[in-house]
Formats: sequence, structure tokens, C-alpha cells
Amino acid sequence: MKYIVILSLVIVSIVVLLTSLTSAGSNVGFSYNPSKKFHLQVPDIKLSDEQKESLYQGKPICRLLPGRSGFKSGRMEVVLPFDPVTTFQIVSDIDHFHLVDPSYPSSGSTFRTRKSFMPYVFDGAHCIENGHEYLYQLLVMPLVDPRKYSLTRFHDMTEFPWESAWEASPNLECSGKGNPEMAELAKDAVHITINTGSWRIGPLSAEMRKTEEDKMRSYVIYFVDTNPGGDLGKLAPIVNEATKTAMPKLVANIKFHGPSWRAHLKKYHNAQEVAQYDAWLEAYKQSMGVQQ
Repeated sequence: MKYIVILSLVIVSIVVLLTSLTSAGSNVGFSYNPSKKFHLQVPDIKLSDEQKESLYQGKPICRLLPGRSGFKSGRMEVVLPFDPVTTFQIVSDIDHFHLVDPSYPSSGSTFRTRKSFMPYVFDGAHCIENGHEYLYQLLVMPLVDPRKYSLTRFHDMTEFPWESAWEASPNLECSGKGNPEMAELAKDAVHITINTGSWRIGPLSAEMRKTEEDKMRSYVIYFVDTNPGGDLGKLAPIVNEATKTAMPKLVANIKFHGPSWRAHLKKYHNAQEVAQYDAWLEAYKQSMGVQQ
């Protein structure tokens, strides 16, 4: 039973999402600013030379750090084998995270399972209310009550690293736009009200690049600080191990999309969004001096 409770923290931590493709705006820049100020302060972690080489080889580094309310926050770094424009769009495609795909690991309760992009996400919706954009999600996990929350999201694409940050709303905006078939699960779901985090996505720094091909890879930092409810204080070592296991699974799903992202756009998005992706990708290549 304790492992099931642990999953509630881990999955809530990795299920926080980003801006939609259509809301990213036109203020997009491709210069790189290592001293850029961000919406959310993410703890810095000093990496050893061995860890830096591990990152370069594409292996994520996941850690638990001091968080709020006696719970731990999660931090992950990873280098992905495709450009930051593609990476940002993959993790921003909130309208399709609920789609079932046989390549994803199955997740869900003991009576319902799904193979969705974000583990344990059974339903989601985003909307704009009172000038703010919100993301609602419903999580279904084994042997525990479902979880639900709405997030206020912020994004900055003016220069790299691009950032998408979020914080939980005290209300449940967008929940009425969810799938009616999930209403029974959502009715008694626990409302999570503590959840802040950020994705930061950019190119590899000049110091980290070893080949011309490295210009078409992305450096990603993920951070989340959340309290899903429950007394997990005594289970910190197990939570740490569970987090290290769960976050790489999300990375694997992102890597699954990378090689065929444009095909996904053509299937599920309109021509304007496909053209936007192509334009951003071309601008990124020019900014990096990528040979055509």
C-alpha cells in the first residue's frame, strides 16, 4: 500500500504541463542568454564532470530537494536528441496528452487502465477565464482516490532557455470542460492546491557541444514542488527511488515523439500550426548556424 501512496506524489510531480501550441504567442526569440531571469526560481545543482558526461549521453539526472510542507520537490535534467523547438512543442501539446498509444506504458487504477502520454492522466482540458489560461487534469492511480487540479500557466519564449512555469489555482477552472465519461471519477477526486514548477528548454551551451549535430539537441530542466496530500514524511528514501524511476519514463515518452513530431502535427493540428512549427524550426537553425 505504501508504494501506491508514493506513486501519488511521483505522478503528480511529473504530470504538470505546459503552454499549448496555439497560446505560445508571437514574441519568440532564438538567442541564448545564460543569465536570463525566470518566472520561477529553480534550485541550482552543481554537476560533476562525470554527471555532465552522463547528461551528454542522454541519461537524465533526477533528484529530490527540500520542498514545502515537509514534502520534497523534484528536479530533473536531461539532454534530448532533437532540437529545443520540437521538444518545447512536444511537452506543450496539452490537448493530446490523453490520447492512448500502445507505445506508452499502461497506467491507471486496478479497474481502468490507459496508455497516455502523461502517466495516470485520464482527462484534461484547458481554457481562458478572466484573462488567465488554465489547465485542468484528472489523475487516476491504483488503490487511492483520484487527484484533480487546475494550473495557472506562464510562458516565456523571448530567448533561450524558453520557460513554461505554473502554479496551482485554488479553484478548478476548466473542470467543467472535461470528458463527461470521467465525471464519476472526478466527483470524489482529491483537489490538489499546492503545485508549482517549471520546464526550461534550450540548446546545448557552446561549452557542452562537441559536434555540429549537437546544435540540434536540447537541454531540458524540469522542476516541481507539490503536495498531493498524505503523510509521506517517513517514506522519503522510497519516494526518492520512485521519482528517479518515474521521471525517466516521461523522458522516454518525449523521445518517442521526437522523430515523428511533424507527422503528429499534420494529423492532429491545423495547417497554421504546422507552418508555425516549420518557421520556428527554420529560425532556430539559422540562429545556430546549422548547415542546410
